[in-house]
Amino acid sequence: MRLMKFIFPLVLISLLCISFFSCGKDDNPITPNLIDTTLDSPRFNWKTFYVYDEGFFNGIWARDTNDILVLNMFYSYTARIKDNTLNITKYFPLNPFGLGGFDNNTGYLLGIINGDTAKILRVKKWNGSSFQDFALKNTYGIDPSKCFFHKPNEIWIAENNGYINRFDGTGLQRYSFIAQNDSGWVQNIYFDSTAQKVRMSYLVTSEFTGNSVRTFYLFEFNGSAWNKINEFTYTDLNVTNFFINGYMFNENGRNINILNNTFFTQFQTLHGFTLNHGGGGYSKNNLMVSGSLMPEEPLNPYHLFHWNGSKWSKEYIGFPLLQAQIYAINSDFYVATDNSGNPSSIVIGTKK
Repeated sequence: MRLMKFIFPLVLISLLCISFFSCGKDDNPITPNLIDTTLDSPRFNWKTFYVYDEGFFNGIWARDTNDILVLNMFYSYTARIKDNTLNITKYFPLNPFGLGGFDNNTGYLLGIINGDTAKILRVKKWNGSSFQDFALKNTYGIDPSKCFFHKPNEIWIAENNGYINRFDGTGLQRYSFIAQNDSGWVQNIYFDSTAQKVRMSYLVTSEFTGNSVRTFYLFEFNGSAWNKINEFTYTDLNVTNFFINGYMFNENGRNINILNNTFFTQFQTLHGFTLNHGGGGYSKNNLMVSGSLMPEEPLNPYHLFHWNGSKWSKEYIGFPLLQAQIYAINSDFYVATDNSGNPSSIVIGTKK
């Protein structure tokens, strides 16, 4: 009996030891959560068109996927790519600052006559084959900064000095907003799909005066007035905003945040490439951004990258770093322009 009492604990300890060491064997290792830094192959076919003037492209109207007009503000012309052929139409003495449309026959070109100290708004409307002068029922002097073509009766023209104007297809109506100081400027106007309201991002502190912080005001149109609904201060000067169809984002090269109504939340952290201050998109699951693969590809690091909701792909190779403008025409069709020098490029991507 005494022997049994002595043997039983030894057997129990032995079994526990066997169990412990068997669990530590390498045949059942714990697999770490590895981050996938690979990029898919291109999802779009790309075509490049070169314009032998410096860039300053700011505005686009796609009448169709085979008929696209891009505005060059500095040189007062539109570059039209129709059936894979590029043609230039100049509008001087009109200095156009806005181009947009709503279907293949409703488009507008907005501008001011060169030398007009009163800065009276002039409008040209598409007549089926070209832009022709359009008589407004009322007009006045404006100092345009940004345009947003929301609806045929709701085209917004913002000024940096605290005014924003609505062109309803016949005339103008002026609204005011709180402009902090002379150094501020309107960054963009967009339709927020979460709030279902038109909004405006206004930079209060100029990024060109050596400020260590940058403050943005967020304004919203309630149907009768523009009201400030929030403000954001960036202490990291590498943070920039970009806008897509329905959403506002900010990024600092590796981290992307999305504005959820009135505050930013993390969208994702990038691995494998870095953003370069240019982005656009059709939806949250259909983004196109400009970025770099430095130092992985030092000889040709700059590219366009596409997000399909689950993974990034490396798209157009060699897209310039500076002043990228990316436009989602529809879910399967993108246009990107650069302002990097002479020549500048307009690239068109069609989903495979």
